[in-house]
Amino acid sequence: MVQEAELKLIEIYRQKQEEFNLLLLATLSISSDNQRGNFERSEFVAIFPDSLRRSFKKWKNDFKDLVNPEARYEFEIIPEDEDTPHSCPESAKNLKKEFNTWLSSEDGWQKIRQYLEKNLDSEEAEIWITIQTDNQLLRQLPWQEWQIFTDLYPQAEIALSAPDFEPPVGRLKRQRQVRILVVLGGDNNINLEQDRALLDRVKAHAADIKILEQPRAEDLRDELREGRGWHIFFFAGHSESREDGTIGSIVLNNEGDHLTINEFKQELSTAIEKGLQLAIFNSCDGLGLANQLAKLHLPSSIVMREVISDEIACDFLTYFLDEFSRNASLFATVHQVRKELEKKWNLPEQYPGAHWLPVIVHNPGAPNLPTWKSLISEYQLPLKYRLPILVVVILGVISLSVSIHLEFKEFEFYAQLYPHIILFPWFAFWIAVWGIYQALCQFIKKKKLWRPVAVVLFISIVALYIEVTSDNMMLFELSENAVATVAESYLEIKNEIENIPAIIIDKRQFIQSDNIVIKKTELNKAVKNFIKFKEKNQEISMEAEKSYHQFMKYSLSYQVWKGNNNCFSLSRWFYGFIFWLIVFTVLMLFVLWPNLDSRQVINQLKYLSYLVATEVTFLFWIPLRLYYTQKTKYLIFGSTSTIEGLDFFIYIIIFFLLTMTLIKISQLAQKYTLAIIITVVLAISIYIGIFQTDLIDRFVGLNTGDTRIWFLFPLLNILWLYIFLSNEPDR
Repeated sequence: MVQEAELKLIEIYRQKQEEFNLLLLATLSISSDNQRGNFERSEFVAIFPDSLRRSFKKWKNDFKDLVNPEARYEFEIIPEDEDTPHSCPESAKNLKKEFNTWLSSEDGWQKIRQYLEKNLDSEEAEIWITIQTDNQLLRQLPWQEWQIFTDLYPQAEIALSAPDFEPPVGRLKRQRQVRILVVLGGDNNINLEQDRALLDRVKAHAADIKILEQPRAEDLRDELREGRGWHIFFFAGHSESREDGTIGSIVLNNEGDHLTINEFKQELSTAIEKGLQLAIFNSCDGLGLANQLAKLHLPSSIVMREVISDEIACDFLTYFLDEFSRNASLFATVHQVRKELEKKWNLPEQYPGAHWLPVIVHNPGAPNLPTWKSLISEYQLPLKYRLPILVVVILGVISLSVSIHLEFKEFEFYAQLYPHIILFPWFAFWIAVWGIYQALCQFIKKKKLWRPVAVVLFISIVALYIEVTSDNMMLFELSENAVATVAESYLEIKNEIENIPAIIIDKRQFIQSDNIVIKKTELNKAVKNFIKFKEKNQEISMEAEKSYHQFMKYSLSYQVWKGNNNCFSLSRWFYGFIFWLIVFTVLMLFVLWPNLDSRQVINQLKYLSYLVATEVTFLFWIPLRLYYTQKTKYLIFGSTSTIEGLDFFIYIIIFFLLTMTLIKISQLAQKYTLAIIITVVLAISIYIGIFQTDLIDRFVGLNTGDTRIWFLFPLLNILWLYIFLSNEPDR
């Protein structure tokens, strides 16, 4: 969670015994859970003493002297007093001391500190503090060094804003990529190639970058007016601000073209209206630039308070892009950047105080601070592609059921025998396909998926070939009039037929002269007769039952029918299609799971939710599959094993995916509802599939009393999906 605090500091004269003293009116406002104004208090506090002003100026000059001539500052920096020895470590230390002395000097500041201690929560992951003031020195001071923050709230990050502000005129326009307009300005005495290389790297995280290298002013104006708009404006090069911090300028090129914000404010206003959210100036002395941008109501900018060396500027950009592209908030990003700069550069032998340089200047009137993924839209395929996909999904969901109904007029019988492949698609499989599609829409760099998807496609086609050429075929795979004549193994098969009771099969239909004639219609009758025989609990010898099962195994083996193409039904083609689609969907989970990384997907929790929805769907399949292996395969082939053939690998895949899911949910430390859903559905599925096969039998199996109940299952799944979506995580 995030807690926000705003400290408004307004200079005001207050009369005391016929004298007017200059004070600061400090108004502290603290909010949490996105509710502004939970707490607000005002106090008069002492304005900064001259000793603090001198301490700051001393550090500033010492720091400039250290940085020059490597600064991203075009002009030579001359210290005010050449005779004064420069010791940046001492002046930085003294500035912190003077700063905290002032903030603990009298009752007004003590009360502000008490209000902060009482209302800020040290357990919050992020604390955003905004100093609202027009005073230039107050904007330059290192507020993050206030002892209350260093001692009690080290996670706090400080930003600046003007005391008066208006909401931005424009609105955020999400696009397929984060659009960044980069200006690499004049590079006298500095190297901007590393900035270019760092920005090129972030393209891997869905950034659309346009680089203007040493442009003319008109070129910059044209790009800012570009129709699609920009999310981020980035400048690297030389810049400066007036001493009072009101106006800043950038150096566009080595020809010395200077440009103040006012000189292209119309184009900037147009860019803001089109959705510009953030301006970053990786250059010296940018508070004047930020001040002018705030007047244009830009949501946020990041500038350097003072001069900055080329090395520090490159490090800032490295850390910033790495953290911000991981979708960290702007405050959290700059806070992390500051810590990295402090570790590397805030050393006596380096640049003491270098980590004070970057600062956020934001507009409190903006509804939300930009994050990387808040700028990216969830991509939906164009309609011309979505329509064919929709047709494929519809075919996958209902084609087999419709085909069986039209081809055999025995839909209920086959559905009761094979609910895992006939009923499952329109019961629940459509949710799995929807989940995979939505997960793909969350994926940022879709082009990198084509190779693993090609592998999945190949594996699923191989699995389909193995399935359609294997034995133990399903009855509906044979056409209604399918007939196979077998001369080989005649005596062996004849003996099996002879052992089967006449109440189950009519031997004359199978034994003809020296051949065995296998008819699809007779196989159907045999299965139905055997089922009735079992339902009536009529006794049959083990040898006769074994002969029946051996004969059915032989009759439904692919080898018997493969030479006669006319014997296969149209439904077999649709069965092959739905089998391929199910295998393809399951394997796609292996493609998508490794990419559950915060920088790979737009919304990590949404992405996870879609994958969970897909996995839960396949958990509904487990009881139906167990019914088929325990009941149907026993009635037809005499199988008594719960797991056989490829079933073992199928269950291993499912449980592996579920285990990975639960681990990932625990790592995210949120959305435990998903873990509960998976655990409960898994437990119920296994319990029903193994111990309550009769329950499945009564609802979708051979003992279903009223098959109209089947239409209840997709309706319940629609309701479940609606509830699931209503609790979908926000961006």
